[in-house]
Parts: sequence; structure tokens; C-alpha cells
Amino acid sequence: MIIECPQCSKKAKLNEELYLDKILRIRCRSCFHIWLLDLAQEDGKIIATPKEDTLLTVEPVALSAEVLEAQRIARLIISEIKLYNQELFHRLKRKDELLASLKEDLTLGRQHYNQRISPKLPASPDYFQEAVKTILLADKE
Repeated sequence: MIIECPQCSKKAKLNEELYLDKILRIRCRSCFHIWLLDLAQEDGKIIATPKEDTLLTVEPVALSAEVLEAQRIARLIISEIKLYNQELFHRLKRKDELLASLKEDLTLGRQHYNQRISPKLPASPDYFQEAVKTILLADKE
């Protein structure tokens, strides 16, 4: 079955057999519009009825140039720390061991990050800490 976003008219495929007699919450990948779709079966035909009274829209958040720059700098610093300490990274399996071993490098990296980012940037979220979690600690216990 092909479904169409009521907001932007973008089309997508949906395997309707998996969702018969259910109400689906669908989000458009293009415009992020969210709507409900009721899949029912009548006389052997599948009928998809949008639930108009429950339409929702989520506005995409545009990131500022400062935020994008801070994220890029954080990823770069953490990637460099990981690359420089590859042997240690592969040898240690636990997060706490790795963080303890890299404490000095992470402290220097944090100082460098704080020097390079804009002072107008809000303190939360912490992009440096996000980079540590996603790049350095992603596959550790």
C-alpha cells in the first residue's frame, strides 16, 4: 500500500498486512508531520482512513552555526584521542577503566574544546560529553 503525507504529499510504502485493524501513528520523513491512520478490512479490501481530528506536527529544529561548530570540534577532539590511544582503547573493555586511563587526555581535550567554542553557546546540552558517549564509549560495557 502507498500512503501519502497530508502535509507535503510525499509518498511511502506500507506493508498493510502487518497492521490490519490497527491505528498507526505515522511520521513523514520529509516534513516530520505526524498523523494517525486507521487500517480496516471491509469485504476483503483494506481501507486506510486518516484520523483528521488528531493531526500533529513536529517542527524540525534548525541548529545554529555555533552549535554545529561546537559539535564538529567535540567530535574531532574525541576522535583524535581515540585514534592516538587505539591500543589502550582496544585493550580496555569497561567504560570506567577507559575513562580513568584517558582522564588526562580528556581534561586537556575539554580545555581545548572550551577555548574553541563560542561563549554565547548554552551550557546544556554538553556536546563534548555527547561526543565522548557516542564516539569513545559506544561499544564499551
